[in-house]
Amino acid sequence: MKRSLSYSITFRFLPILLFVLCTVLSLSITARAAGFSCYVTDANGYQIDSYYAAEEDRYYLFLTPAISIPDITVHLNANITAASGGVLSADHSTLIGAFSANGDSVLLTDAGGVQITLSVLQTDLPSLCIGLDGVSLEQVHLDKSVKYDHTSVILSDPSGIHGTVSVDDASFKGRGNSSWLLYEKKGYQIKFNKKESVLGMPAAKKWILLPNACDDSLMRNYLAFCLAKESGQISSPDAAFVDLWINGDYRGTYLIAEKNEIGSGRVDLKDDLGGLFERDDIFFADEDHWFQDAITQDYYVLKESVNEDSETAANTMQLFRDRLDDLECFLCSDAAGPDNITVSDLETLIDVRSFAGFYLINEFMLNRESISSSFYWYLDGENDVLHMGPLWDFDTCAGNEFTEDSTSMYYIRTDMLFSELLRCKAFKNYVNEMYESNKAFYLSLPQLCEETGAYLERAASMNYVRWNTLGNAHAKGVFHDSYADAVHSLSGWLENRGKVFAVPSPYLYTEVSAANNSLKITLNADDHYSKVRFPIWSTENGQNDLVWYDAKRQSRDVWSCTINTADRPAAGTYMIHAYGIKGGSESMIGKLTTYVESKDRFPDNSNE
Repeated sequence: MKRSLSYSITFRFLPILLFVLCTVLSLSITARAAGFSCYVTDANGYQIDSYYAAEEDRYYLFLTPAISIPDITVHLNANITAASGGVLSADHSTLIGAFSANGDSVLLTDAGGVQITLSVLQTDLPSLCIGLDGVSLEQVHLDKSVKYDHTSVILSDPSGIHGTVSVDDASFKGRGNSSWLLYEKKGYQIKFNKKESVLGMPAAKKWILLPNACDDSLMRNYLAFCLAKESGQISSPDAAFVDLWINGDYRGTYLIAEKNEIGSGRVDLKDDLGGLFERDDIFFADEDHWFQDAITQDYYVLKESVNEDSETAANTMQLFRDRLDDLECFLCSDAAGPDNITVSDLETLIDVRSFAGFYLINEFMLNRESISSSFYWYLDGENDVLHMGPLWDFDTCAGNEFTEDSTSMYYIRTDMLFSELLRCKAFKNYVNEMYESNKAFYLSLPQLCEETGAYLERAASMNYVRWNTLGNAHAKGVFHDSYADAVHSLSGWLENRGKVFAVPSPYLYTEVSAANNSLKITLNADDHYSKVRFPIWSTENGQNDLVWYDAKRQSRDVWSCTINTADRPAAGTYMIHAYGIKGGSESMIGKLTTYVESKDRFPDNSNE
């Protein structure tokens, strides 16, 4: 009976005992982490602090290339009494000669008998070391908009090809939207007091540090920027990989890139009404100047203007809005017809090359975020046409946001603007010709991916010790179990994409009957749906005149319906969406607009 009672008590309180035990162990580890620290100083005089990896119960020194590993002097901030390698100083404050190569470890013992493992990892990338003047990184993370002056910056290139940038009067701030909110590894901006050339890129004051926090390959932005440069996209950003330290804390592998801004060597605008704009359906309200487009319902913001005077900036925004209206009305009007519109016609309104390039690169990379935010445009005053670019934000693309195979998917063509542009045979032919002339580079992306992965291998091993995210789910997807898997997966996706990619036929489009009495809506689907429906409503009346029309299957993936225009007597702009049902689930798969010039345009004389 006593034995039974003993077991009963033991099992009854086992969860509590386990909790206490785990708490004690946790406190022990925490105490160990809090009780020990060390640092080294590199050849540039920059102090690098140790990092405690709780998952491994191990300390790391993440080293810049400006350190000779065999010559390291480790400064100890604890009473270490013994070391498995190297020589302790008489006062136990330093350890010399403990490591000989990258990846080495040493076992330390403190005065209480606690053993501590200390390892060294060294990058072979350029190192960017930032020192904040009396400010902690935690304080920076409280508000990304606050700039901190008197920031020191040391950027060293171990190859020796590019000189060292060393300043002590830069400013530093956070940057990013969703990535800033969702990830611990955050983006930043550096601003120098004078223009500085960074790793061979054209000199400028402002530089962006992209964390690639949701891209386990760390290279999707880089590959897209390379693709843009190779295909001759004007104002495409330059970028290079670096490893980043802030206040002695290693922060991982970053891409340092040119900022999308107005300036020589960037978006070079001269006119007083010149401006850089962004379509941003998510964070538009954070900007001073924005509007919602009446036709597409998308939001546009003024990111930067040549003349920052408030009144002039408002005029710059209005000029862009007027030019956007001109483009949309031209594309939505059937006055010329999509078969009759020429490239010369389009060139009176847009820089066709930049529009075609933007479409191609974002569609090939399946960059679904590109038409909701980070979608940049520019206009250099009244005598200019609309331009698209620079390209930006490719860390969620090329399959890393899907669990299924996405290599045969298309997305950008579902955007209203590109759907209308691709109706124009001349624009579609232009895009085709651009793709064919650059196809060799598109098809070489898998090789570039593998080469970049090999270049980043050593740095990536450090990055994923610092950020233990491999194999884990995150806000925008799931990371692969290893960096090699991430690289091979991306390379495989790019290879398969190249095999199937083609400039598609119009995805969703409308045709007016010869008698002007009916409107035909056609969907060229990229998947096999069991049912397709088209909701249509006027923008003038909101959705109070919304009507859903069932489409008929014309062939395996082509659906259409013909609407008697007596059902749509009012003049104005109409929204048309396409919804498809697959596997019992319905989702939106396309959208566009059509414009009725007058209510008499479609007389009710249909016999269909």
